Amino acid sequence: MFVVEELILPIAGEHPSGSDLRYDPITDQIRDARTSEDESLPMGQWARQAKRADFALVASLAANTLKKQSKDLWLAAWLGEASLRLHGYSAVEPSLRLFLELQREFWPSLHPDLEDRDASLRAAPLDWALRQYATVVHSLPVTEDGISYAEYRLVGAGGSSPAAEDRLTADTLEASIDATSWKFYKDAQTVLQQGLQTLHELYLFCEEQYGNEGPSFSEIRAALEDLLNVHDQILRQRPNPEPAPSIPAPTEQLNPIQLQPQAAHIEEPALDIEDSYSPEVLQEASRTQYVVESAAAAASKKITSWSGVRLHLQQCAEFCAEHEPLSPAGLFLALAEQDIRRRGEDPEEGSPPSEVRLSLRRTMEAGDWESLARQALKALAMPMGTPWLDLYRYLDTATASLGAEQLREVTLHLLRGQFGAQPWIREASFEDGTPAADRETNVWIDAEVMPKPTPDATRPEPVLQTVEHQPSPIVHEDDLHERASELARQGNFSDAAHSLMKDVSALKSGRGSFLRRMEISRLLLHSGQHFAAQVILRHLLTEADERKIEGWEESSMLAELLSMLLQSATGDANETQRLEVFLRLCRIDPATALNAQSLV
Repeated sequence: MFVVEELILPIAGEHPSGSDLRYDPITDQIRDARTSEDESLPMGQWARQAKRADFALVASLAANTLKKQSKDLWLAAWLGEASLRLHGYSAVEPSLRLFLELQREFWPSLHPDLEDRDASLRAAPLDWALRQYATVVHSLPVTEDGISYAEYRLVGAGGSSPAAEDRLTADTLEASIDATSWKFYKDAQTVLQQGLQTLHELYLFCEEQYGNEGPSFSEIRAALEDLLNVHDQILRQRPNPEPAPSIPAPTEQLNPIQLQPQAAHIEEPALDIEDSYSPEVLQEASRTQYVVESAAAAASKKITSWSGVRLHLQQCAEFCAEHEPLSPAGLFLALAEQDIRRRGEDPEEGSPPSEVRLSLRRTMEAGDWESLARQALKALAMPMGTPWLDLYRYLDTATASLGAEQLREVTLHLLRGQFGAQPWIREASFEDGTPAADRETNVWIDAEVMPKPTPDATRPEPVLQTVEHQPSPIVHEDDLHERASELARQGNFSDAAHSLMKDVSALKSGRGSFLRRMEISRLLLHSGQHFAAQVILRHLLTEADERKIEGWEESSMLAELLSMLLQSATGDANETQRLEVFLRLCRIDPATALNAQSLV
């Protein structure tokens, strides 16, 4: 197994990235070593033993060449693929980190070269590798006797694979899982979590360096999450066989208060929590089921800084979220840590990681309410947790389903207080343009958090005094829609579209602009302006793909966009494009696709 730190050392000489080996014989040798022939194909009179890939040779050649001759992303791609096939789970995180560190250290001179600032050639090995890694990850075993994830899914779906025929059924799969050690699943869970974290760092780096030319991360992210979900599910159903540490019985009676004036008082040194517990140790401690510490040792670890308070609160919040997810204590601890963070020197919040968004959404769809509460509480302890209003909806849904009324009431009360102090927060967006509250959260806020009061017939209507005031420059979305719709009903489509476009230019949020242009397209379709709507919708679809909104936005938004695009193209002669749009709609939202079937 390769060591990343050894492979990112500069090559001796004038060029730290070495030479371009694109046409060197060593490149052909590596390509030949990783190829294999299909043994199922007939060879006729030229029958011979089919060639098989030699991944051990691929790994050896690629690592040696990467270390001594050339810092090339193609070498990293082949090395990562071979290592995954040879070493399995333990190669996941290093294979991804190798890509990240090579680009960080050697970006100006890295191979493939940047030609006229065109990054597409350099992104090609990344894109190939991430897709190839996803395939290999799905072939990794989920039991110690070698049953792969692909076979696991096939048996779970009621099918059977040729490789598993006559030997793998639901019963044999269950027996194999039961026979697999707890340590196997825990170790795999840990490396998969580390792999997803490194993948997110690589994604952020590529977003900054490549822009629209960057590789696709959707397949490898989904593959890692698929396996992680399997291991998480199995671990939840299986208790930890390792016994909790016990407290040894005292050998003598301890008196907590002893008055001995003749003894000199020895002061215990004050320890900063940052020195006592490094972030790595804190992370490891949060995974332990019970942490037992004597009163004397605990008293000696005095907190001497606000950053120490933050780390201590964060550790406590994570512990509560893991072991008591339905207790309000975890929520209070997370909010307290957030308050101290905002008062500190580095109040930057950042944006919610796409992996966390996707995990929350999938857990919600699966109906795993306790896990949803645990994830939401942990996310609230993140830097951007407090203003991320979607988390409160997830937590409310989980607590309502579990009957945890105390935590639910506390959640709603705190959120109402937040709206009182920051009424604008519903319209806020994070740095990446994603909203603090998505569409479903806004509906939930109106219904559960801030419902409109019902009129009381017994109370007299208040007498309102007329007060002259200046009109607000901000146009509410409903008012704007009503005004544009009224203009359209009068046949004044130009003014209707113009009023909406004027609002688009005033919006600072990229998401708000996207939604407003969707509204314009909807208006144009209703008024029969299909060609104009089609032009806007095609631009929106391109923008949606560039921003990769399918990974973090609700599927209903993209489904509506595709449905409107089909409606706008009913008179279009290009049947191939309409069919492509329809097939994509079938994958995202089959129910909407059924209603739109007549448009194809």
